[in-house]
Amino acid sequence: MYPAGADGIRVRWISSRGLSIRVLESGPVRDAAVMLVHGWGASAYTFSETIPALVAAGHRVLALDLPGHGLSDKPREAAHYTLSAMADVVLATAVACGVRSFSLVAHSMGGAVALDIATRHGTGLERLALCGAVGLGRAPLAPLLRILTPGFAVRAIPWLLTRSVIQIVLRVAFGTRDRPVERDVEEYWAPTQFDDFARACRTAIHTVDWSRASANRLQSLRVPVLVIAGGRDWIVRDVAAGGRMIPGARVVEIPEAGHLAVQERAEPCNRELLTFLGEPAALRVPATRD
Repeated sequence: MYPAGADGIRVRWISSRGLSIRVLESGPVRDAAVMLVHGWGASAYTFSETIPALVAAGHRVLALDLPGHGLSDKPREAAHYTLSAMADVVLATAVACGVRSFSLVAHSMGGAVALDIATRHGTGLERLALCGAVGLGRAPLAPLLRILTPGFAVRAIPWLLTRSVIQIVLRVAFGTRDRPVERDVEEYWAPTQFDDFARACRTAIHTVDWSRASANRLQSLRVPVLVIAGGRDWIVRDVAAGGRMIPGARVVEIPEAGHLAVQERAEPCNRELLTFLGEPAALRVPATRD
């Protein structure tokens, strides 16, 4: 599993709410970082094309596997899968890694987690980039998945998570013909084979608020915001419209991209992210006085 084969990425484990959380770390160790938060059913692999670009620009990067996902612990209690609880894990990761100030780059369900953090005070959040984010758009499949996953069905779900099924799901998630590649299928399929992965994802479907945040909440955001939306995103719809509710937000639409724009159209996404994040503080040259 990622980051196997990737240079310059360190794996560490932190403890939060009694859980062991996997964190990928790359770039120079500073007390400022860019934190990457993936979506439902995914892992830090979602940002496999993002991390190298950020590190090359001098940023310290932290990408975690949320509870129930990737190689992090997969508790059975529903309380671990609320947006607030997952936001607590993100903030605990920052503290455990010695981060005082950070920017968030969040995808899909991770966007809703990031919005929870953005509405809190004193977290150290400086900038917020939302990509295909739940909380900005509509997730039309969520009500259907709730109907299709009653409690007794959890035992059958692992048997349905074959490579072929994952490949079909990814074909819907990607908007371009050149993805998914074989590695995409393997990386998104691999975590499904761990005990309690299916149970964790099913619990999140029933616990997370998948609706668009209220206009009042979006208008209350007080940090700079970048919104990236795929024109062929069938998983979370109308993300750009939600982004335009945020005062001063930069909204970028990539017409040919689907839900996973950060992977399938990494170059324009990375360009927007690097411009938005700016130069790392440690590299900025102080203005001189005449």
